[in-house]
Amino acid sequence: MNKQHPDDLQLQRYLNKACSEHEYKRIQHHLRSCPVCKSGLYAFAELESALEDLPLLEAPPGLEDNVMQAIREASKPQTAPARSGPNHHARFRSELVHCFIATAATFLFISSGLWTRMVSMNPVQWSADVQHQVSFIELLVHRLSVQLLS
Repeated sequence: MNKQHPDDLQLQRYLNKACSEHEYKRIQHHLRSCPVCKSGLYAFAELESALEDLPLLEAPPGLEDNVMQAIREASKPQTAPARSGPNHHARFRSELVHCFIATAATFLFISSGLWTRMVSMNPVQWSADVQHQVSFIELLVHRLSVQLLS
């Protein structure tokens, strides 16, 4: 919190009563005279309310059995496939290219600062920010894929 305005994390802690008593009183006093911060607090409250209203999803019937069966099958010893021939090399090359694309996309995502920008998004502009970030990531992945696959 600077001299006047609490930051987003402090407003969230205030809303969830997860801050110290001193910090709680200081933010409460500030909110009485600051419509900007009060608006931010209301936005966080609306977001929490919307999240609480979402229905809880249940796992489909038989999911646990299917997962356990897949684990048992994966742990069974398998005969080694033939490692010669053009089919093996083409598959290996394809998997290698996908691995490089995923690694490069992850590196670009982190090094470009997108992760930091996404974490620090303003909840009032959340939808527009997410759409912008997603389109930017799609563009980066597309350009990288075109370069690596050509």
